[in-house]
Amino acid sequence: MSIHLTPIRWWMFIFLAVIITACGTRSESWPGISASDDNTAIFAAYKRTVVSLNPDQTRNWAYNGENDTSFYATPTFIDGIVYVGDFKGRIHAIDAESGERLWMYEPERTQFLFFELGRNDRIIGQVTIGEDTLFAGDEYGVFALDMSETPPNTLWEFETKHAVWSRPLYISQTSVENELCPNVRTDWDIDWNIDPTLFVVSLDQHIYALDPDSGDLRWSLDLDGGIAGNLTLDCLRQRIYVGTMNQQVLAIDIKQQKVIDRFETEGWVWGGPVIYETGDPDDPYRIYFSDLAGYVYEVSLTEDGFGERAFKRRLSNEPLRATPLIVETLDGESVLVVGSEDQRVYAINLTPSPSGVADNREDLRWVREIDGRALANLTWVDHQTEEGEIERLIITGTDSDNQMVVALRLEDGGRVEWAYKYEND
Repeated sequence: MSIHLTPIRWWMFIFLAVIITACGTRSESWPGISASDDNTAIFAAYKRTVVSLNPDQTRNWAYNGENDTSFYATPTFIDGIVYVGDFKGRIHAIDAESGERLWMYEPERTQFLFFELGRNDRIIGQVTIGEDTLFAGDEYGVFALDMSETPPNTLWEFETKHAVWSRPLYISQTSVENELCPNVRTDWDIDWNIDPTLFVVSLDQHIYALDPDSGDLRWSLDLDGGIAGNLTLDCLRQRIYVGTMNQQVLAIDIKQQKVIDRFETEGWVWGGPVIYETGDPDDPYRIYFSDLAGYVYEVSLTEDGFGERAFKRRLSNEPLRATPLIVETLDGESVLVVGSEDQRVYAINLTPSPSGVADNREDLRWVREIDGRALANLTWVDHQTEEGEIERLIITGTDSDNQMVVALRLEDGGRVEWAYKYEND
């Protein structure tokens, strides 16, 4: 069974609030950016088009939806297929090699006079695939599709009080061992002993734990703030971390089904946190996140939640909306990369610096200006030059059509390698 609640369109308030705090007249849309599993292809969804790009900027293909299609969700790549939702509640499955449509899921609608009735709303978050089932959030909540049929059919719908903008998190023993925590079997003596569960967070300030087969609610928590960013799984401690619009990052224990710690921030936390393994036995794990007040944070993790080691650094007077990226250089140094609405991308050395994100000029690897606000979640790819050398590129997306996708050199001062212009063809 499913929970049926009247959807209140609170996303309109959130959009207005964000627009007002971001100086009103600027566009508040940006592309969704992701990379293939081997980091050799880039997928970008924006307006009417989904494109596949090589690391040298050449385009493999462009997929155009229907005339009323708008794409802003981050594409999901798995097993040679790109999945992405649009602003009409549809799911598109695209062959990653050819760019051809494999199928398109269309929500059921009925026509009454000049109006369409039924599920007809925006998919903003990235979809999740879990063992022959696709999960997606929209303005009404979350729904599941049976992938054993083509095109897939709706398995269930779970309605929340407000929209779901973040990516659902599917956890099972199989997904933990093969996808989410591939080292769990060899490095850690951990028995998850958890029934397959779908975790969903919403602008209605709640986290929901659902039965992925039926959509039934197992438990939920009020998090005291709306959530727009993705959930981050702590494989070692079996926790979930999430940022909220109540200026907090929360640590949620999955087995205890409760919030075990809270970390206060200066502004809304829009993107998701990222976990970093330091290699230091006295301080093995840290978590990084940023907020809309322009701060980036580094906090140690302990058995009780967040540790005493905590730094914050104001990188910008403009919001840091995207989820930060932790990436290694070709020499094995760890770097934290952060995109900002001040039209800059920042790279901070995490190794070997002992001070992390603290206000130390030596930690700041580089700052690079670009022609547009760096709003999309970052990713990276490896590019082979004409001389046969490998260079690592940081990929971001902006609100500028002239620089829809931007590639920056990680190890060359963040120099712009190329910028891809939006093309509606």
